[in-house]
Amino acid sequence: MTILSDPALEESIDRYYRAIAGRTLTDWLATLSADVTMHEPAESLPAEGHEGARDAWKVLTAPFRELHYERRATFFSGAGAAVFWRCNAVGVTGGRAGAEGITIFEFDADGLIQTVVSYWDPAALLIALAAEGAEPSH
Repeated sequence: MTILSDPALEESIDRYYRAIAGRTLTDWLATLSADVTMHEPAESLPAEGHEGARDAWKVLTAPFRELHYERRATFFSGAGAAVFWRCNAVGVTGGRAGAEGITIFEFDADGLIQTVVSYWDPAALLIALAAEGAEPSH
């Protein structure tokens, strides 16, 4: 579902999630403004600029062999969008789990992502992956 779709912003969001799934940091950074502010997840301290975004990238990639997002609904308003998503992850130990969340994006005049605030529980996803990938006890 897309409400009040903006094709340029839609493409920027698609590129953001494709880069995560493809594990391509340079493509992901190319979606972000130089002075981006990220809260990944929302309660975390802000990661600022591309240097800070590199730290946020680790949250999105280090624990996972694979991480794929499915956008369930996207709502646009002005220079922003809210995305309700579901992700499926394969952890580094081989466990599989999923999570849901909402990410709020704000864009600059060039269509680059200026602000990211994601509402989700990475700890719950990591715990589920660890349990799923654990070796059976003998």
